[in-house]
Amino acid sequence: MTRPQPVHESKFKILDAALIVFRSKGFTATTIDDICEAASLTKGSFFHHFKSKEDLAIASAEYWSFVTGAIFDSAPYHSFPDPLERLLGYVDFRRDLLQGELPEFTCLVGTMVQETYDTHPMIREACDKSISQHAATLEADIAEAMRKYKLRSSFTGKPRALHPGRNSGRIRSSQSQARSRSRRRNHRTSTSLSRIVVSSVSIIQSNQEKKKMKVMIVVKANAQSEAGEMPSTELLTKMGKYNQELVAAGIMLSGDGLKASSNGARVKFDGDKRTVTNGPFANTNDLIAGYWIWNVKSLQDAIDWLKRAPFTNGEEVEIRPIFSAEDFAPQMTPDLQKQEADLRQKLAASK
Repeated sequence: MTRPQPVHESKFKILDAALIVFRSKGFTATTIDDICEAASLTKGSFFHHFKSKEDLAIASAEYWSFVTGAIFDSAPYHSFPDPLERLLGYVDFRRDLLQGELPEFTCLVGTMVQETYDTHPMIREACDKSISQHAATLEADIAEAMRKYKLRSSFTGKPRALHPGRNSGRIRSSQSQARSRSRRRNHRTSTSLSRIVVSSVSIIQSNQEKKKMKVMIVVKANAQSEAGEMPSTELLTKMGKYNQELVAAGIMLSGDGLKASSNGARVKFDGDKRTVTNGPFANTNDLIAGYWIWNVKSLQDAIDWLKRAPFTNGEEVEIRPIFSAEDFAPQMTPDLQKQEADLRQKLAASK
């Protein structure tokens, strides 16, 4: 979304102030003086751009779409290959935005529409437009995830209750009729969103049932890593973004790079004898330079994710499935099973 036109810096100072003050004090409690003080501008500047506080609120809803749209458009979840992972990444991204005091992350249009629904129809419609435009950005991923995971539901990816009819802005003369319509519409919206949440949970649960395979991603050493050469800033930046995508998708559990073998040692066991050999070690291709631990649906899922890694210089990376306790079931006595469960519980508690 492009920045609203025409461009007057004083106008955008007022809009920036409105985003803060409306979320802090509410539309009704906010005065034009409050806005001018927050923007460090005079009332003359205010009325040069806006006819009234309501006019500012309507423009603020559009400006909110511009500001938040830029944030969501650049979010990392858009690059995830799976539609469900994109939806989960969206939820995680929204969660991560919950920083600071309440007014700092409160949705302007979501709160403003609740306060002004019956009293200011033009503000209501401006908020509805902003909310609907944002909801529409999720429709394709919801529909694609429903198709991919064969989710049966009575609704489509399009949250229809968020899109009122063409004449929804007209206010009936009867106040009781307006309130009745408000309750009905709020109920429809709530019902539609509830169905989306319930169905998304169903998709997530189905996906999580499949995601039971842990793998180690082994990055083989090479001459550069054994020489202690550090990766470039460009590669670190790309790898950081890649790791963020892995974490947001629920794939990455842990991972680290390893120093050159010259910093390490080996211990050889021969009966009671222990022989220590200090690095460096020969056969560079047999050494490890780093690793990840991933939680994936299958080996192919791990391969698909690994192909997206920002390696470009002939690196060789190996995928190895990790044994689970169930793999040792024939040898695991009840005592060993209890010991294993206790150990995992202690490890989880120590994190």
